Amino acid sequence: MISHPADVLAAPTASGGMISTSLRGLRAMLINMPLREDAPPNCAPLGPALLAARLLQHEAGVALVDLNAYRIQEEGKRAGRCLTLDEAIGLIRRTAQKHGEPHLVGMGGMITTLRWQRELARELRREFPDALLVSGNGLATEFREGLFNWIPELDAIVHSEADDVILRVGLDALAASPFKRAERINYGPKAYAGDRPKDLDALPLPAWDLLAEDVDGFRVLENYLTHEIWGLEANNSSATPFRMTRSMNTVSTRGCPHACNFCFRGAQGERLWGVRSAQCITQEAAWLQSRFKISFLAFLDDNFLVSPGRIEDLVVPLGGLCRETGLRWGTHGRLDEAADLRPDGRGGSVGAARRRVDAMAEAGCVYIGFGAESANPRVLNAMQKGGFMNANGTVRINGRDLPRTMVVGYENVIAQKIHGNCTWIRGHISEDISALQDSCAFILWQRELVGKKENVNSRFFTSTFYPGTAMGKHPKVQARLAEGFGLKFDVNGQPVCNDDLLEYVLQLDDADKVLVDKNGNDVFYSEMTPSQFKKCSELLDAGDLEAVMRL
Repeated sequence: MISHPADVLAAPTASGGMISTSLRGLRAMLINMPLREDAPPNCAPLGPALLAARLLQHEAGVALVDLNAYRIQEEGKRAGRCLTLDEAIGLIRRTAQKHGEPHLVGMGGMITTLRWQRELARELRREFPDALLVSGNGLATEFREGLFNWIPELDAIVHSEADDVILRVGLDALAASPFKRAERINYGPKAYAGDRPKDLDALPLPAWDLLAEDVDGFRVLENYLTHEIWGLEANNSSATPFRMTRSMNTVSTRGCPHACNFCFRGAQGERLWGVRSAQCITQEAAWLQSRFKISFLAFLDDNFLVSPGRIEDLVVPLGGLCRETGLRWGTHGRLDEAADLRPDGRGGSVGAARRRVDAMAEAGCVYIGFGAESANPRVLNAMQKGGFMNANGTVRINGRDLPRTMVVGYENVIAQKIHGNCTWIRGHISEDISALQDSCAFILWQRELVGKKENVNSRFFTSTFYPGTAMGKHPKVQARLAEGFGLKFDVNGQPVCNDDLLEYVLQLDDADKVLVDKNGNDVFYSEMTPSQFKKCSELLDAGDLEAVMRL
């Protein structure tokens, strides 16, 4: 049986060193920000739970406050509403009353949480004037020291992966305690540079027991367990033919070696791929299944399918566990890796003798989410993923020439009775109506293959520039954002952190959303006219792909 992280003290750091100084006496509060209000809370906060476990290893006291777990039922709200700011502060205040006023307050989240973090920081500063107030995760990683311009209440930011650096932050919070505001000039604001641990297996299990019940008696983790991670109920551009009655999430790898220009991972410097061992993954899966009685485990990897050898290593231990317990699992990957096509030396290609998806099915996998993005070769090239997807030519489907790699990848998944869910992007650089029709043709073909329309995702995200991504280097993107929002770009193709960028980022709250610029115009980067883009968007949002094909 795997021990709970709180049972292990004074463990070595994941990077191989030792933190000899105990964090005993430190009171830390980690706050998880609210996410999409129109979706139920279905992904437990893995990052905060991992950081909490690291602090617990070194004898710190930790309170984990999850503001995303709440959806208050309200008329007209599909999934209920998130907490108000006043409600959130009340929960935080009651938590501090129970656990003691914190020396360290950490909050974090994706770029979409900027509005929440700005408002919450002002209140936290008043509530805990002597605490070290820190922001981390995606938002801090994208903007680094620039975040101080927008959240002046912060004492520090932590960028990149914080598994080890959180211990240094904890030591600094103890050394500065009580952290008087008058002393800030001698401290910072400060930026901590996180890094990926060398040995991911050495990390403790997430401190999920901290979410068993909050200060008000609300069973936070149980609320996550009862909501499906993927599927129509999740409202996250996934469709499945089966239910995930008790689902939990973890990761088996970190990062992705590819360089798609719209992807945030490049901003985090995470093209290096980090891997946990098959034994470590299986042990965690066994603990989660035993402790929480889960029936489905989601590996929220950026790209699970990178290495065939690693997948083979999972067949015996993880597959055995799944057969013994009935556990099923799913993950994310790429269609070119699912295709497993290799050059045949004659200008063609041949399928691998043992495909990745064959081994995944044997290991208990029943779901793979694919970032298909587009089925048009030109658009794929513009996304900087065409070299892989276009390597094997095209095949004629529904009157369109679609990348053979994508077709074979999806066919391989279906052949193994794994449900493949593709997500799509509209409005990207170089896309015209014909290119969009290629994507629609692929989706219509998926429906024919699967047999049920409702089991195939047809929602499209909108191509959106996120600071830190390579899209910012494209002249068309820079010109459109300069015209529409007044953004200025540095020599690295990244926007300057000023008030104009702030107003832009505050719009980034939903990937489905079409941004509107200061002139009231839709923001997109395709070759369509504004009226064409609007018409196509209306049809896509209505699910009328056939009408798009007739344009």
